[in-house]
Amino acid sequence: MIEADLHIHTSKSYDSLQSPEIVARYAEQAGLDAIAITDHNAYGAHEEVRSKTDSVLVIPGQEIRTSDYDDLVGLFLDQPVESTTFTSAIDEIHRQDGIAILPHPYRKVSEYPRSLLHQVDAIERINARSKEKNNAAAGELAAESTLPTVGGSDAHTPWEIGRARTRIEAATLSPAALKTALLEGKVQPLGTESPYYLFHGLSYGMELYKSMRETVVGQK
Repeated sequence: MIEADLHIHTSKSYDSLQSPEIVARYAEQAGLDAIAITDHNAYGAHEEVRSKTDSVLVIPGQEIRTSDYDDLVGLFLDQPVESTTFTSAIDEIHRQDGIAILPHPYRKVSEYPRSLLHQVDAIERINARSKEKNNAAAGELAAESTLPTVGGSDAHTPWEIGRARTRIEAATLSPAALKTALLEGKVQPLGTESPYYLFHGLSYGMELYKSMRETVVGQK
C-alpha cells in the first residue's frame, strides 16, 4: 500500500510560505510515499520539491479557483491549467491525461448537481482543513455519486502535511500506477481534521504578509 497526501501547497500559493525543501522534509518525516503539489492557480513548484527528496514521489498538480463554481484540483499535469470556468478547467485537465478532483466539498458551495459531478474523477472525502461536518457531507456526496474518494491535508504549513492522506493499492510507486489505481477506486481516504481556525488564521496572516511585502518592496 502506498500512502499519499494529494493536496499540498507551497510558497507559490498566495497564502503559504513553506519552501519546497520544507515540504520535502516534512513529507519524509510523515512517512509519505507520494505527495501532490497543488498550489492555487500556480504550477511548477513540484520540480523544486522533487529535487529535495530521493524517497517521496512528487506529483505535479494545481488547485484551480473557477469563476463560475467551485475549486478543482488537477493531478498528473504536464502544464498549468489556464481555464477559469469549472467545465473548461476539467476539460483542460483531461486533455493533459490528468485527474480532476473535487476538493473540500461544502466549504464554499452548498449544492453539487449530478451533471457536474459526472465530470470529475474523484471527490476529496477527507480534507484536513475542512470542518468535520463538511467532511461528513462530502462522504455522503461521494456515496451517492459512487466516485472514488481521496484524502488530502490541504497543507499550507509544515505541521499539516500528512494529517489527511490517501492509501492507494498500486502495484508500483510510479505516476502511471497511482493514476490507474485512483481511477479504478483502489483508494482509501485517511486522517482527521486540523484545528480549523488556527490554520486558516495562519493562512490569512501569510496572505496579508505577502500582500504587504509586495506592496512595500515589490517582491512576491
